Amino acid sequence: MAVVALVEYSLSISVEGNGTTDPAPGSYTYTEGTVVTVTAIPAAGWRLDRWELDGAFYSNEETINVTMDANHGLLAIFVEESYTLTISTTTGGTTDPAPGSYTYKYGDQVTITAIPDSGYVFSHWSVDGLISQTNPLVLQMTRNYDVTAVFVEAPTATITGTVVDSETNSPIAGASISLDTVGTATSGSDGRYSLTIPVGVYTMKVTASGYYEWTSTVDVSSEGTYIIDVPLTPIPPTPPETSTIQGTVTDAEGNVIAGATITADGYSTISDENGKFSITVTPGVYTVTVKAEGYKEWSQQVDASEAGAYIISPILERGTVAPTLPSWAVAGIIIGALVVLAIATRK
Repeated sequence: MAVVALVEYSLSISVEGNGTTDPAPGSYTYTEGTVVTVTAIPAAGWRLDRWELDGAFYSNEETINVTMDANHGLLAIFVEESYTLTISTTTGGTTDPAPGSYTYKYGDQVTITAIPDSGYVFSHWSVDGLISQTNPLVLQMTRNYDVTAVFVEAPTATITGTVVDSETNSPIAGASISLDTVGTATSGSDGRYSLTIPVGVYTMKVTASGYYEWTSTVDVSSEGTYIIDVPLTPIPPTPPETSTIQGTVTDAEGNVIAGATITADGYSTISDENGKFSITVTPGVYTVTVKAEGYKEWSQQVDASEAGAYIISPILERGTVAPTLPSWAVAGIIIGALVVLAIATRK
Protein backbone atom coordinates (compact mmCIF):
# COMPACT_ATOMS: atom_id res chain seq x y z
CA MET A 1 0.00 0.00 0.00
CA ALA A 2 1.46 3.34 -1.05
CA VAL A 3 2.09 5.96 1.59
CA VAL A 4 0.77 9.40 0.69
CA ALA A 5 2.98 12.21 1.99
CA LEU A 6 1.08 15.05 3.74
CA VAL A 7 1.53 18.47 2.22
CA GLU A 8 2.27 21.23 4.76
CA TYR A 9 2.13 24.99 4.41
CA SER A 10 3.36 27.82 6.63
CA LEU A 11 1.27 30.71 7.96
CA SER A 12 3.28 33.80 8.98
CA ILE A 13 1.28 36.20 11.20
CA SER A 14 2.50 39.76 11.86
CA VAL A 15 1.03 43.08 13.08
CA GLU A 16 1.33 46.77 12.26
CA GLY A 17 0.43 49.32 14.96
CA ASN A 18 -0.44 48.51 18.57
CA GLY A 19 -2.13 45.19 19.05
CA THR A 20 -1.61 41.45 18.86
CA THR A 21 -3.29 38.31 17.52
CA ASP A 22 -4.48 34.91 18.65
CA PRO A 23 -2.49 32.85 17.80
CA ALA A 24 0.29 35.33 18.56
CA PRO A 25 2.38 36.79 15.75
CA GLY A 26 4.87 34.22 14.42
CA SER A 27 5.20 31.38 11.92
CA TYR A 28 3.05 28.26 12.08
CA THR A 29 2.92 25.05 9.97
CA TYR A 30 -0.37 23.43 8.99
CA THR A 31 -1.33 20.52 6.75
CA GLU A 32 -2.96 21.32 3.46
CA GLY A 33 -6.66 22.12 3.79
CA THR A 34 -6.51 23.15 7.44
CA VAL A 35 -8.75 26.10 8.29
CA VAL A 36 -6.97 28.35 10.75
CA THR A 37 -8.98 30.80 12.88
CA VAL A 38 -7.10 34.02 13.76
CA THR A 39 -8.39 36.82 16.01
CA ALA A 40 -7.07 40.41 16.11
CA ILE A 41 -6.70 41.92 19.60
CA PRO A 42 -6.17 45.73 19.46
CA ALA A 43 -4.41 47.58 22.29
CA ALA A 44 -6.33 50.17 24.31
CA GLY A 45 -7.06 53.19 22.14
CA TRP A 46 -6.45 51.23 18.94
CA ARG A 47 -8.71 49.28 16.59
CA LEU A 48 -8.30 46.80 13.77
CA ASP A 49 -8.34 48.60 10.44
CA ARG A 50 -7.97 45.54 8.18
CA TRP A 51 -6.34 42.19 7.50
CA GLU A 52 -4.05 41.71 4.54
CA LEU A 53 -3.36 38.24 3.18
CA ASP A 54 -0.31 37.94 0.99
CA GLY A 55 -0.27 41.74 0.59
CA ALA A 56 -3.88 42.09 -0.49
CA PHE A 57 -6.95 43.18 1.47
CA TYR A 58 -8.60 40.21 3.10
CA SER A 59 -11.10 41.35 5.76
CA ASN A 60 -11.86 43.97 8.41
CA GLU A 61 -13.52 41.53 10.78
CA GLU A 62 -11.61 40.93 14.01
CA THR A 63 -11.88 37.11 13.67
CA ILE A 64 -11.13 35.47 10.33
CA ASN A 65 -10.54 31.98 8.89
CA VAL A 66 -7.63 31.21 6.60
CA THR A 67 -7.60 27.98 4.53
CA MET A 68 -4.12 26.56 4.21
CA ASP A 69 -3.87 25.84 0.48
CA ALA A 70 -0.47 27.54 0.11
CA ASN A 71 2.08 29.38 2.17
CA HIS A 72 0.47 32.57 3.42
CA GLY A 73 1.53 35.83 5.03
CA LEU A 74 -1.17 37.37 7.22
CA LEU A 75 -0.89 41.00 8.45
CA ALA A 76 -3.15 42.63 11.06
CA ILE A 77 -3.13 46.43 10.69
CA PHE A 78 -4.15 48.48 13.74
CA VAL A 79 -4.82 52.24 13.82
CA GLU A 80 -5.36 54.68 16.69
CA GLU A 81 -8.91 55.35 17.78
CA SER A 82 -10.19 58.96 17.45
CA TYR A 83 -13.22 60.47 19.11
CA THR A 84 -15.40 63.51 18.47
CA LEU A 85 -16.17 66.18 21.05
CA THR A 86 -19.17 68.34 20.16
CA ILE A 87 -19.57 71.58 22.18
CA SER A 88 -22.65 73.81 22.17
CA THR A 89 -24.15 76.51 24.43
CA THR A 90 -27.45 78.05 25.38
CA THR A 91 -28.03 81.81 25.13
CA GLY A 92 -25.88 83.85 27.49
CA GLY A 93 -22.30 82.78 27.00
CA THR A 94 -19.62 80.93 25.10
CA THR A 95 -16.86 78.40 25.76
CA ASP A 96 -13.14 77.93 25.38
CA PRO A 97 -12.57 76.16 23.04
CA ALA A 98 -15.42 77.78 21.13
CA PRO A 99 -18.59 75.83 20.32
CA GLY A 100 -18.04 73.32 17.50
CA SER A 101 -16.83 69.77 16.79
CA TYR A 102 -13.30 68.59 17.56
CA THR A 103 -11.46 65.32 16.98
CA TYR A 104 -9.09 63.89 19.59
CA LYS A 105 -7.02 60.74 19.98
CA TYR A 106 -7.81 58.13 22.56
CA GLY A 107 -6.78 59.26 26.03
CA ASP A 108 -6.40 62.95 25.20
CA GLN A 109 -7.41 65.23 28.08
CA VAL A 110 -9.58 68.19 27.10
CA THR A 111 -10.42 71.19 29.31
CA ILE A 112 -13.54 73.22 28.47
CA THR A 113 -14.30 76.54 30.17
CA ALA A 114 -17.73 78.15 30.24
CA ILE A 115 -17.63 81.96 29.85
CA PRO A 116 -20.89 83.77 30.67
CA ASP A 117 -21.90 87.03 28.99
CA SER A 118 -22.59 90.13 31.07
CA GLY A 119 -25.90 89.67 32.86
CA TYR A 120 -25.68 85.86 32.80
CA VAL A 121 -24.11 83.19 34.99
CA PHE A 122 -23.00 79.66 34.24
CA SER A 123 -25.55 77.10 35.48
CA HIS A 124 -24.22 73.66 34.50
CA TRP A 125 -22.89 71.34 31.82
CA SER A 126 -25.01 68.75 30.09
CA VAL A 127 -22.64 65.90 29.17
CA ASP A 128 -24.55 63.35 27.09
CA GLY A 129 -27.57 64.19 29.23
CA LEU A 130 -25.70 64.03 32.55
CA ILE A 131 -25.33 67.18 34.70
CA SER A 132 -22.04 68.62 35.93
CA GLN A 133 -21.53 72.00 37.62
CA THR A 134 -17.74 71.87 37.55
CA ASN A 135 -16.20 74.70 35.57
CA PRO A 136 -13.81 74.23 33.82
CA LEU A 137 -14.88 70.75 32.75
CA VAL A 138 -12.14 68.16 32.12
CA LEU A 139 -12.84 65.16 29.87
CA GLN A 140 -10.72 62.11 29.10
CA MET A 141 -11.37 61.21 25.47
CA THR A 142 -12.18 57.50 25.61
CA ARG A 143 -15.40 57.92 23.62
CA ASN A 144 -17.44 60.51 21.76
CA TYR A 145 -18.90 63.32 23.89
CA ASP A 146 -21.74 65.79 23.33
CA VAL A 147 -21.38 68.72 25.76
CA THR A 148 -23.66 71.75 26.26
CA ALA A 149 -22.87 74.75 28.48
CA VAL A 150 -26.08 76.03 30.06
CA PHE A 151 -26.30 79.72 31.06
CA VAL A 152 -29.10 81.54 32.89
CA GLU A 153 -29.84 85.20 33.56
CA ALA A 154 -27.97 86.40 36.63
CA PRO A 155 -29.92 87.65 39.65
CA THR A 156 -29.30 91.37 40.05
CA ALA A 157 -28.80 93.97 42.76
CA THR A 158 -29.25 97.75 42.53
CA ILE A 159 -26.70 100.13 44.04
CA THR A 160 -27.78 103.73 44.51
CA GLY A 161 -26.60 106.73 46.51
CA THR A 162 -25.26 110.28 46.42
CA VAL A 163 -21.74 111.51 45.74
CA VAL A 164 -20.91 114.52 47.94
CA ASP A 165 -18.01 116.76 48.92
CA SER A 166 -16.70 115.40 52.24
CA GLU A 167 -16.03 118.92 53.57
CA THR A 168 -19.14 120.81 52.46
CA ASN A 169 -21.54 117.88 51.94
CA SER A 170 -22.48 119.50 48.61
CA PRO A 171 -23.54 117.11 45.82
CA ILE A 172 -20.96 116.41 43.13
CA ALA A 173 -22.26 116.19 39.55
CA GLY A 174 -20.44 114.24 36.83
CA ALA A 175 -18.68 111.79 39.15
CA SER A 176 -17.81 108.44 37.50
CA ILE A 177 -18.88 105.29 39.34
CA SER A 178 -17.61 101.84 38.29
CA LEU A 179 -17.86 98.32 39.70
CA ASP A 180 -15.07 96.27 38.17
CA THR A 181 -16.12 95.66 34.56
CA VAL A 182 -19.80 94.92 35.15
CA GLY A 183 -21.31 98.37 35.51
CA THR A 184 -20.70 102.12 35.26
CA ALA A 185 -22.74 105.24 36.04
CA THR A 186 -22.38 109.03 36.26
CA SER A 187 -23.80 111.13 39.07
CA GLY A 188 -26.46 113.69 38.14
CA SER A 189 -26.71 117.37 39.04
CA ASP A 190 -27.99 116.32 42.48
CA GLY A 191 -25.03 113.97 42.95
CA ARG A 192 -27.24 110.89 42.77
CA TYR A 193 -26.41 107.71 40.83
CA SER A 194 -27.92 104.27 40.35
CA LEU A 195 -26.82 101.10 38.56
CA THR A 196 -28.05 97.51 38.40
CA ILE A 197 -25.50 94.68 38.29
CA PRO A 198 -25.35 90.90 38.77
CA VAL A 199 -25.12 89.92 42.43
CA GLY A 200 -21.57 89.42 43.68
CA VAL A 201 -18.65 91.10 45.42
CA TYR A 202 -17.03 93.99 43.56
CA THR A 203 -14.46 96.77 43.87
CA MET A 204 -16.32 100.06 43.59
CA LYS A 205 -14.42 103.14 42.40
CA VAL A 206 -15.66 106.72 42.27
CA THR A 207 -13.72 109.56 40.64
CA ALA A 208 -14.42 113.24 40.02
CA SER A 209 -12.31 116.14 38.84
CA GLY A 210 -10.65 117.91 41.74
CA TYR A 211 -11.16 115.03 44.20
CA TYR A 212 -9.18 112.02 45.39
CA GLU A 213 -10.38 108.62 44.11
CA TRP A 214 -12.71 106.72 46.44
CA THR A 215 -12.40 102.92 46.47
CA SER A 216 -14.23 100.27 48.48
CA THR A 217 -15.15 96.58 48.32
CA VAL A 218 -18.94 96.16 48.15
CA ASP A 219 -20.74 92.90 48.83
CA VAL A 220 -24.04 92.71 46.93
CA SER A 221 -24.32 88.92 46.97
CA SER A 222 -28.09 88.98 47.42
CA GLU A 223 -30.80 90.51 45.29
CA GLY A 224 -32.07 93.88 46.50
CA THR A 225 -31.27 97.58 46.67
CA TYR A 226 -28.11 98.82 48.39
CA ILE A 227 -27.64 102.48 49.34
CA ILE A 228 -24.01 103.60 49.24
CA ASP A 229 -23.34 107.31 49.69
CA VAL A 230 -19.85 108.37 48.63
CA PRO A 231 -17.95 111.27 50.28
CA LEU A 232 -15.11 112.50 48.09
CA THR A 233 -12.18 114.37 49.61
CA PRO A 234 -11.16 117.53 47.70
CA ILE A 235 -7.61 117.72 46.41
CA PRO A 236 -5.99 120.85 47.85
CA PRO A 237 -5.13 123.46 45.18
CA THR A 238 -1.55 123.39 44.06
CA PRO A 239 0.25 126.41 45.50
CA PRO A 240 1.50 128.77 42.78
CA GLU A 241 5.17 128.63 41.92
CA THR A 242 7.26 131.38 43.48
CA SER A 243 10.68 132.93 43.19
CA THR A 244 12.76 134.31 46.03
CA ILE A 245 14.96 137.39 45.71
CA GLN A 246 17.40 137.50 48.59
CA GLY A 247 20.75 138.91 49.63
CA THR A 248 22.64 141.14 52.06
CA VAL A 249 22.76 144.96 51.97
CA THR A 250 26.24 146.38 52.62
CA ASP A 251 28.15 149.58 52.10
CA ALA A 252 31.32 149.99 50.06
CA GLU A 253 33.46 148.99 53.07
CA GLY A 254 31.52 145.74 53.51
CA ASN A 255 29.57 146.87 56.55
CA VAL A 256 26.07 145.44 56.72
CA ILE A 257 23.20 147.90 56.61
CA ALA A 258 20.22 147.09 58.79
CA GLY A 259 16.80 148.67 58.27
CA ALA A 260 17.24 149.28 54.53
CA THR A 261 14.00 149.24 52.53
CA ILE A 262 13.99 146.79 49.61
CA THR A 263 11.19 146.95 47.01
CA ALA A 264 10.50 144.87 43.92
CA ASP A 265 7.62 146.30 41.90
CA GLY A 266 5.08 146.18 44.68
CA TYR A 267 6.77 143.67 46.97
CA SER A 268 8.82 145.10 49.86
CA THR A 269 10.74 144.16 52.97
CA ILE A 270 13.40 145.56 55.34
CA SER A 271 16.87 144.19 55.91
CA ASP A 272 17.45 142.64 59.35
CA GLU A 273 20.22 143.42 61.84
CA ASN A 274 22.63 141.40 59.67
CA GLY A 275 21.64 143.29 56.54
CA LYS A 276 19.90 140.21 55.14
CA PHE A 277 16.58 140.27 53.31
CA SER A 278 14.31 137.93 51.35
CA ILE A 279 11.30 138.74 49.14
CA THR A 280 8.98 136.03 47.77
CA VAL A 281 7.50 137.01 44.41
CA THR A 282 5.58 135.54 41.51
CA PRO A 283 8.04 134.47 38.81
CA GLY A 284 8.81 137.41 36.53
CA VAL A 285 11.23 140.28 35.83
CA TYR A 286 11.56 142.86 38.61
CA THR A 287 13.34 146.13 39.31
CA VAL A 288 14.75 145.81 42.80
CA THR A 289 15.35 149.11 44.64
CA VAL A 290 17.22 149.51 47.93
CA LYS A 291 17.03 152.68 50.06
CA ALA A 292 18.70 153.47 53.35
CA GLU A 293 19.14 156.74 55.26
CA GLY A 294 22.50 158.34 54.51
CA TYR A 295 22.99 156.29 51.32
CA LYS A 296 22.27 156.75 47.66
CA GLU A 297 19.44 154.71 46.21
CA TRP A 298 20.49 151.42 44.58
CA SER A 299 18.51 149.55 41.89
CA GLN A 300 18.98 146.53 39.65
CA GLN A 301 16.78 144.52 37.30
CA VAL A 302 16.40 140.86 38.31
CA ASP A 303 15.05 138.20 35.93
CA ALA A 304 13.26 135.76 38.22
CA SER A 305 11.07 134.29 35.47
CA GLU A 306 11.70 130.70 36.54
CA ALA A 307 10.75 129.57 40.02
CA GLY A 308 13.79 129.47 42.26
CA ALA A 309 16.10 131.53 44.47
CA TYR A 310 17.93 134.59 43.12
CA ILE A 311 20.73 136.13 45.19
CA ILE A 312 21.74 139.76 44.75
CA SER A 313 24.31 141.85 46.67
CA PRO A 314 23.26 145.51 46.91
CA ILE A 315 26.24 147.77 47.80
CA LEU A 316 25.13 151.26 48.77
CA GLU A 317 27.23 154.39 48.39
CA ARG A 318 27.13 157.06 51.05
CA GLY A 319 25.35 160.30 50.00
CA THR A 320 25.10 163.96 51.21
CA VAL A 321 22.41 164.38 53.80
CA ALA A 322 20.81 167.88 54.26
CA PRO A 323 20.58 168.95 57.92
CA THR A 324 17.20 168.76 59.43
CA LEU A 325 16.03 172.12 60.95
CA PRO A 326 13.75 172.31 63.93
CA SER A 327 10.25 173.64 63.30
CA TRP A 328 10.86 176.92 65.19
CA ALA A 329 13.85 177.69 62.92
CA VAL A 330 11.83 177.11 59.81
CA ALA A 331 9.10 179.43 61.13
CA GLY A 332 11.68 182.16 61.84
CA ILE A 333 13.05 181.96 58.33
CA ILE A 334 9.58 182.32 56.85
CA ILE A 335 8.74 185.35 59.06
CA GLY A 336 12.03 187.08 58.20
CA ALA A 337 11.36 186.62 54.51
CA LEU A 338 7.93 188.22 54.87
CA VAL A 339 9.35 191.28 56.69
CA VAL A 340 11.94 191.84 53.99
CA LEU A 341 9.23 191.60 51.34
CA ALA A 342 7.05 194.19 53.18
CA ILE A 343 9.90 196.80 53.49
CA ALA A 344 10.70 196.45 49.82
CA THR A 345 7.09 197.11 48.91
CA ARG A 346 6.89 200.40 50.89
CA LYS A 347 9.86 201.85 49.08
